[in-house]
Amino acid sequence: MENRLLEEALKMPPNERVALAEMILASIDYEDEEIREAWIAEVQDRMIVVREGMRHALCAMRSALCAQSPASTSTSPQGNERRT
Repeated sequence: MENRLLEEALKMPPNERVALAEMILASIDYEDEEIREAWIAEVQDRMIVVREGMRHALCAMRSALCAQSPASTSTSPQGNERRT
């Protein structure tokens, strides 16, 4: 790296050096549009899988709760379980 460039940059006020550093980093942090779109699609697909998995889990929990409803097992006034 050329020392002259660094020396000039170090003479800049801190806020301007930060702005310069951000611009330099942005210039090398380039991501191909096709790759970016592929990652977005992947994230969206994973979000759908999580949502669907949660929906299926909720349905299973509801089914289990329905199986334990008072109609299937209830308690008699004496506190003993009544068998159905």
